Amino acid sequence: MSHQDHMTLETIVRGALGGVSRRGMVVADADFTELEGGAFSAFVAALAPYYINASNDRQSTIHELVSRYSHLSGTKVGGEVASQMARDLRSFFDTQGIELNKL
Repeated sequence: MSHQDHMTLETIVRGALGGVSRRGMVVADADFTELEGGAFSAFVAALAPYYINASNDRQSTIHELVSRYSHLSGTKVGGEVASQMARDLRSFFDTQGIELNKL
């Protein structure tokens, strides 16, 4: 398990949640994403603000993303999976034209 991969996921989650600090929201912390269920929780948390009041198309896209990783709920993920989750989040935000907050 690579902590650096989890840090990449953390950075995207923090940016998606408005640039919160690691201490400001527990799911936006690489140490948390390395725990059982942590990566999936962080992934969902990063998408949640963009689901509320979204178009049907965006909600459908988010639903597909969450469904892709729902089997990881409650499980500990390795660095490679965390890295893929980060890439999928980044791709979602890029294709949706959503600019993440700079950290």
